[in-house]
Amino acid sequence: MKLQIPFHIPQRFPVGWNQSLTSTDAIPTEEQLTRAPHMDDDSYNSYVRLGINSRALVYAAMHAFSSTVIPEITSAGGGSFNKVFSIKFPDGFRVAARVPRPGRRDPGHIDSTVAMMTMARCYSGIPVPEVYAWNPDDDNAVGAPYMLLEWVEGIEPWNQWYDLSPTDRTEFLDELAAYHAKFAKPLPFQGIGSIYFAKLPAEAHISFDNASAYRLGPISRGPASRTGGGISSRRQTNPTSLRDFWLELWQHEVDSIIETFGLTRSTVIATADGPSPSIHETVTLGTFLDVAQAMLSLIRRCPLPPQSQSELFELSFATTDYAFRNIKMDPETRKITTFLDWDDVYMMPFLLCSRYPDDICWFDGSGERWHKTGAFLFLPLDEEGEIEEDSIPTTVEATAKEINSEAVNDDGSGSDGTADDSVAEGADDEEESLELEPGESYKFDPNTLPEHNPEEYDRPRRIKDTRLRRQYEQILTAHDARFGIDGFWEMRKDPLKIQHLLMNGWVEWLVKEEWVKERAVELKL
Repeated sequence: MKLQIPFHIPQRFPVGWNQSLTSTDAIPTEEQLTRAPHMDDDSYNSYVRLGINSRALVYAAMHAFSSTVIPEITSAGGGSFNKVFSIKFPDGFRVAARVPRPGRRDPGHIDSTVAMMTMARCYSGIPVPEVYAWNPDDDNAVGAPYMLLEWVEGIEPWNQWYDLSPTDRTEFLDELAAYHAKFAKPLPFQGIGSIYFAKLPAEAHISFDNASAYRLGPISRGPASRTGGGISSRRQTNPTSLRDFWLELWQHEVDSIIETFGLTRSTVIATADGPSPSIHETVTLGTFLDVAQAMLSLIRRCPLPPQSQSELFELSFATTDYAFRNIKMDPETRKITTFLDWDDVYMMPFLLCSRYPDDICWFDGSGERWHKTGAFLFLPLDEEGEIEEDSIPTTVEATAKEINSEAVNDDGSGSDGTADDSVAEGADDEEESLELEPGESYKFDPNTLPEHNPEEYDRPRRIKDTRLRRQYEQILTAHDARFGIDGFWEMRKDPLKIQHLLMNGWVEWLVKEEWVKERAVELKL
């Protein structure tokens, strides 16, 4: 089907749109679509209900393609941040309708996400689902912000990753690194922030493969960057200096806390009951201010590359959620078909476009040495040694698969590419099993682990992933020489940590308090 509306501006319904839907009985309500039979009212209203008009969501798809045929809408899963519906026309054409969950609706975030996805797809050549229509407001006919996207088939790579031969893994990493290099491609903007569509009239003829179709605007933090308690409002400037950007985030966070709690150091700002499950004790304003002062020292003293290495500060797409669960591939050819979940992608210096995929960052059993480095999940310690491929315990691989299978994505499918409502709708768990047949899901019970020394038990997997990271670095360098600059992989560690802390906010500062303070002292010496 051919798109019939401009999509660089929010979708607006014509007056009298609901008169197009005469067969209303054919369109189930949101409650009929999403409420499990056994779910009580409190659970449904607190955890599942979006408050949307499903008839309007169906019409949004009809309007986008000027169709008079009413398509079928069904629930199609989702994750912690978004709920997804399948809208399927009689000819088989299918659209994914993506709606942020209540509490995850930062005003204006969708317009940035749509522009970022479009630029990545059309300008940078990254496979991204096509956006058909969108609206960022709560007061539209649907009753919530939404996006209509290309429906994506395929599986997530982790489904096959653990069973691939070394040669097949290398081939997959090579393709992944080639796309990583496209994420890192220099973009023609000056300043750190988020991408938006250029301000053009609805009737404008726009070439989306041209940078002039876009503009740089204030950073709009995605839901994953706010779960630690960070302030969700957008920054109003676009600093060209990474350190200046950090200082803005720091100042905004501190000002917001003081505005909320005042200046009395004994005031309680957090307890084990809230605002975050990551906090296990009572926290006073004084404790926060001490950590904030250490954060400020970190920002000011963090070693950054010299300006003579300006190529490390060129702007690029940088994601904070780089994982196989956000990628789809063809199960037969193992070729990547799309990159999903663009809520947490930003315009950042190349230096920060340097995360490894989460799936080669095994850290279990790393012990006290890793915790001394801050225990950042995306920066595991390297583990050297000799191993045989079959020396990795089956339960270690099973745990890795379970982590991925529980991380239901936000694009309209479960981790195996099929519809999965288990997170949103509270579906019953499947029968547990470690012996899988094709198409079965991993359900791993950690209580079945034999007695073991965690550091040694997981060591083969840590060694294996260390080798994969070295291999990934080499492949990346073949695609972009900047990744091979002497000392690059070491020099980006502290900046990545500071970026993570500032994007996730003050709760994360408190969680990492020990490392923040110790590292601040080290950098003073």
